[in-house]
Amino acid sequence: MGVRFALLAVCVAAIVVLVGRLGAQHGCADARAQLFSAGVRGAAPAAVVIRDARTLRADCHDVDDLSAGSVSVLLAGDQRRALSLAREATRRGPDVFSAWAALEAAQRRTDPAAARRAEARARALNPRWSGPVPLPAPRGGGGP
Repeated sequence: MGVRFALLAVCVAAIVVLVGRLGAQHGCADARAQLFSAGVRGAAPAAVVIRDARTLRADCHDVDDLSAGSVSVLLAGDQRRALSLAREATRRGPDVFSAWAALEAAQRRTDPAAARRAEARARALNPRWSGPVPLPAPRGGGGP
């Protein structure tokens, strides 16, 4: 009888953990979709970017999700938060190509030397990469 109770307790605990992870995954997907839309438009209210960037950091466990979110934040106009997310992605996945590509993009305009180092790491991880793509002009028309 004790073994059955223990088995039941383990199953209930597993369900609770998995339901929590599923909720986090939905939060991650929703934040990524919102930030992608903001990035496509090229701007978003700062409060939306801040909220969704926090959700990405907390709920996205896949480094590729965090990296893509970083680029969306960058395209939405928040370079500082994009850099923070890209750095978090490289910390979580030091051998993940997308994290280094996102870091290169986030640093390109503000720290070209650091961007070149991130690009070199990305190339080391993916030698077939064709290289960084041009970023859209910053809001206000400052050019690439």
